[in-house]
Amino acid sequence: YLVEGHFDAMYLRQQGYTNTLAVMGSFLAPPQVEKLVQRLSRVIILRDGDKAGDTASIQWRQALLGRIPVAMAPVKEGVDPDEYSDEALEEMLSLDNLRFA
Repeated sequence: YLVEGHFDAMYLRQQGYTNTLAVMGSFLAPPQVEKLVQRLSRVIILRDGDKAGDTASIQWRQALLGRIPVAMAPVKEGVDPDEYSDEALEEMLSLDNLRFA
């Protein structure tokens, strides 16, 4: 799971999603992309529910596409990952609700 900030990563880890990484910003640099591709079998992007999160997730997806399977979690506008209930996270991150490209 790829998220924008450390609070999102901490919250997801507390909810049992231990394979969560925070970009700590909105841009994935080429060295970061290389490390992700080398170490992961797939990426699920869980963006912040704002314009910056939308822009960031598009950049992340484009940087990773064709190198590793990538899915975008269906987030609600105005809601950050650390604001979801346990049940909402489980439903949103269910593999049945994700499409990998």
